[in-house]
Amino acid sequence: MKGGGGGGGTGGGGTGGGGTGGSTITGTGPAGAPGVVGNGGPGNADGVQGRGSGSFSGVAGFGSDSGGTGVFGAGGGTTGQGVRGIGAGGPNTAPSGPVGVYGQGGAQGAGVIGQAGSGNADGVLGHGSGSFSGVAGFGSDSGGTGVFGAGGGTTGQGVRGIGAGGPNTTPSGTVGVYGQGGAQGAGVIGQAGSGNANGVEGHGSGIFSGISGFGGDTGPGVFGQGGPNSTAGVIGKSVSANGDGVEGTGSGNFSGVAGFGGASGGTGVFGVGGGTTGQGVRGIGAGAPNTAPATPVGVYGQGGNNASGVQGRSNSTSDSGVSGDNAGAGAGVSGTSVSGYGGEFMGGLAQLHLTPAATSGQPSTGNHNAGEFFVDANGSLFFCTAQGTPGTWTKLA
Repeated sequence: MKGGGGGGGTGGGGTGGGGTGGSTITGTGPAGAPGVVGNGGPGNADGVQGRGSGSFSGVAGFGSDSGGTGVFGAGGGTTGQGVRGIGAGGPNTAPSGPVGVYGQGGAQGAGVIGQAGSGNADGVLGHGSGSFSGVAGFGSDSGGTGVFGAGGGTTGQGVRGIGAGGPNTTPSGTVGVYGQGGAQGAGVIGQAGSGNANGVEGHGSGIFSGISGFGGDTGPGVFGQGGPNSTAGVIGKSVSANGDGVEGTGSGNFSGVAGFGGASGGTGVFGVGGGTTGQGVRGIGAGAPNTAPATPVGVYGQGGNNASGVQGRSNSTSDSGVSGDNAGAGAGVSGTSVSGYGGEFMGGLAQLHLTPAATSGQPSTGNHNAGEFFVDANGSLFFCTAQGTPGTWTKLA
C-alpha cells in the first residue's frame, strides 16, 4: 500500500506517514485494544498482508517482555486453522480439521520445523488431549515413515519414549529406538498387523543377536508365551549349514537348557531326530568327543572320561533306575563292550534276578538260541546249549 496522510482506523489509533520510497504504518491502541486491525473485503481476502524484502518476513510478530506471543492466530468458522504456512513452491493446501498450526512444505521441504533454543529444550513439543498423542506422524502413501528420528552427537537416540510415571532414563549406547516403561509397564511393545506378521522383529549385525534380552534380578532374559492354538512358547531356527535352532549356556551347576513338563503329564524335554539318522536327544559328557551313532536312536549319550554314556537313578522301592521295553521281538535291554563285559550287575540282595515263568519245565515252543537262561515256575534254572525249536536245554539247578 502506498504512503499517505495519517488517519485514525476504526477500533484503534492508527497513524500513517509517507516515507521516501515506501510507507510506514504504526498503530498504538488504547488499553486492551490492538494497534492495527485489518478487515478483508468481500469474497476471499486477507485482513492484513505484508511482503518482506530481502530475507525478511512479510509479517513478523514480537511478543511483549511480559511473555506475550509473537504471532497468535485463531481460526474462523468451524474448520479454520489458527496459523497456516505454505513453503515456497508448495500448493495452497488446507487440512480437513481446525488445527492450531498447519504447515505445507514446498518441493523437498518440511511442513513444519521447530528449532529449540539454547540449553536443554525440545525442538517441537506437543500435548495431546483425551487418549490421543502429543505428537503423531503418518507416513505418505508411497511408503513414508510415520515418525523418523536421528540421534544427535555421539550418544543420542533416534527415538526415545518414556511411559507414564517412568523415570526419564537414557541408554548408554546410540540406540535407534529406546523405551522406558512406567510402573509395571513394558519399555517397548510391538503389535503385529493382520495376517502373519511378527510383533517385534530384530536383525543383528556381525556376531550379535537379532533380539537380546537381559532379565531383572531374578527374571529370565527372554520369555515367550505361545498363542491359544500354538504348541510352542519359543521357536528357534538356524539357516546355516550346521547350526543349533536354540542354544543355551548355564551358569554355576545349572543347565544350558532345562525343560519342565506341563501339569497334565507333559514331557520335560522332547526331541525328534531329523533326516534318516538323526537322534531324538543326544548328550555329550564334559571332555567327551562329539560322537553320533549310526542309527536314529531316541536317546544317545557319550560319556566323558571314565563316565557312563547314560545313567539312570530311582529312589523307588519297586521300580528300576533304567528300564527297557521293546514292543517287537528284540531285546528290552542290550549291552556290548569292545574289550570288557557286555553287562555287569551289583545289588544289595543279589547281582541278578530272573523273574520265573508261569509254566514248569524247560521251554517247549519257540525258536531259541544257545546261551539263553530260563527259570520256570518252580524256580528251576535251565541253560540253552544249542539253537533250535525249542532248542537244546540243560537243567542247571
